[in-house]
This record gives sequence, structure tokens and C-alpha cells, in this order.
Amino acid sequence: MSDDLQQRLDKAEWVLKNSGFRHCDIPACNCGSWHQVGGYRARFDEINEAVEEAGFSTNGRTLLDAVKDMAEKYNDAQNLIRQLMEQPVIEDTLYGRLARFRSKLPWAYELWVRKHLPGTNC
Repeated sequence: MSDDLQQRLDKAEWVLKNSGFRHCDIPACNCGSWHQVGGYRARFDEINEAVEEAGFSTNGRTLLDAVKDMAEKYNDAQNLIRQLMEQPVIEDTLYGRLARFRSKLPWAYELWVRKHLPGTNC
């Protein structure tokens, strides 16, 4: 093997190691490839952080229970939005609907405002 090729291989190995990968040493796998270290754990940490940020604590509960609770609250918010929008619209009624929505589900109201009224502060 030429020195140039060996230098390139060493550089590629260095990049992989510094990017969170390690050479496979699992006897059952025996693939000779590179695996990302902590890939699944990092994804679960991201989900957990998003759930906590949305105000759904995992304290004393599994992450799955918190995600289910979050999904249920999201569905409740969607149903409330649907109900509010089905009411007859008269002058100043939309403001009243949004105020009720904000008081009942402040986190969902904030998401709705971000989606439908970008640049508006909640």
C-alpha cells in the first residue's frame, strides 16, 4: 500500500473517530464496518428534551407515557380548535375564541400562533 493511500485511510479513520463512530468489534456482528456510538441514545435524549420543553414531565413516568400524554393533549387542542372555528363568526368573536383557547391550552395556542401568525409574540 502506498504512503499516500495509507495517509488518506488514516485521515478518514480520524474523521470517523472524531465524528462519533467506532470500528465494529462485536463478534456477533463481525461486519468490519463502523458504527455510530450512542446513536439511539442521542435520539431518545432529543425526544425527551422536546417533551420536557413542551411541559410534559417524565418525572416518575416513562418517556412513552409522556409522549402519549402529549399526543392526547395535542388531539384535544385540535378538537378545540375545530369546535371554535365551527362557531358562527360575528364581529369580535374570533378574538374571544382565541382568548378562550389561550386560557384553556396556552402551550397549544403558542404553537398555533407560531404556525399561523409567524413573527407574532404570544
